[in-house]
Amino acid sequence: MLTLDTLDLKRTLLSFLGGLITYLIICYFKKTGVEIHFSNEKFKSFVNQAASLKTKRFFPFPFVSFPIGQSWLSHKFPCEKVEVLVHTRESFQFSTGGTGNVEWITEKNKDSNKYNPNYIAFILPGLQSKPTAYYLQDLYCKLLRANFRTVLFMPRFNEPKFELPRNRHLDLIQDIRDGIQFVKSKYPNAKLIGVGHSYGGNSLVNYLSKYKEEKDFIAAVTVANPFNFEKGAVKIKGTIVDNFLTVGLKKIVQAAIDDVVREAEYHKWKVQDIMNGKNTYEIDEIFTSKLLGYKNANDYYKNIGCGNRVFDVKIPLLFMNSYDDSFIDHTGLPITGHKQNDNLICIMSRGGGHIGWVQGLFKFRRWHTQVITDFVKWTADTA
Repeated sequence: MLTLDTLDLKRTLLSFLGGLITYLIICYFKKTGVEIHFSNEKFKSFVNQAASLKTKRFFPFPFVSFPIGQSWLSHKFPCEKVEVLVHTRESFQFSTGGTGNVEWITEKNKDSNKYNPNYIAFILPGLQSKPTAYYLQDLYCKLLRANFRTVLFMPRFNEPKFELPRNRHLDLIQDIRDGIQFVKSKYPNAKLIGVGHSYGGNSLVNYLSKYKEEKDFIAAVTVANPFNFEKGAVKIKGTIVDNFLTVGLKKIVQAAIDDVVREAEYHKWKVQDIMNGKNTYEIDEIFTSKLLGYKNANDYYKNIGCGNRVFDVKIPLLFMNSYDDSFIDHTGLPITGHKQNDNLICIMSRGGGHIGWVQGLFKFRRWHTQVITDFVKWTADTA
């Protein structure tokens, strides 16, 4: 028999549970907001046409909506039918020495002549990502379904066997230029639309700034671009992200161990010191900065970031970032940069992590790959 005290306790528990659920729902919806910043009126048509931006919200998978969870989920599961993809690798010679590679992505049983002959999606991956990374494969699927010819440029850092130039510094921008020239030699009349992820996005903007007068690219997108490495280095110090990047950098060194030993005298580094590095800063101080021609880690962080160079870009550039990105300090992002350069359009989400943006409840979908595809289609339609 229920007593009055028992009924009161049940009512209290139900009220508490109801309040907790309401609180969690409010917290969840607070993380779904999306900001879109631009000055140029031409971007209005993109925002109005893009199906991915109609609600101005990103709804993360509710049980893994925290940033590290979103990034983990993004790398563990494909959201598209990636088994239909075909990778065809082609090689060329870097002008600074070594072999460069691109991978042309097509679909099984689809005639390559059906892809739009006027445009090529030129993709740069994040640091150390393989061509088969799920976030990349899902993007390939979206672009190919929209009939865009798609090619992935493989930076040296991403190769299983990383080749160092002999007796000279590594020039990331020149490597990209060599890759672009190779792609253009295959399709001289096609225009490029760049898509860069994380470190690759930063390199893409640096390229677009340096070669701002050239007409190969007609638009570009960067995803989770750090922009400001100085602030990012402070944010990740001593965190799980720092540990993750440290392990990744050591893998890069290990993949080029013979070349690292060969170039030790030129760069004035000791292999054992590199492998003994305890964190990202120490490895960047000993290895990365010297490889790229900087004095030290601080000089590298100050000059490698594209945060100031983004104002020189002369083509439409969409950059997507998340406020809760564990790898990036959002205070270093040029969110209001469109006021100085009206070629910029910025999309900021409250949640999504670092190249995460996985949404859906019973079927996962990537929000950002649809935004990219919508932008690429808009670019082609309005070019």
